[in-house]
Amino acid sequence: MSTNALCDAFASRLGPARKTQTQTQMQMQTQSLLRFQQTAATLAAGRDMAMLRGQQGGPA
Repeated sequence: MSTNALCDAFASRLGPARKTQTQTQMQMQTQSLLRFQQTAATLAAGRDMAMLRGQQGGPA
């Protein structure tokens, strides 16, 4: 098999694989962004800092 034939065969397989990988990455980024936005919407700085300090209830 010639070098050109091998290169063509590899390129024909690589193209669709790269496209699939890119689509998967985009889907994962979209899902992560949605989760981050949902988490950010429920943050309360005082409550969360108190929790980190080990205190119960509201801010100190």
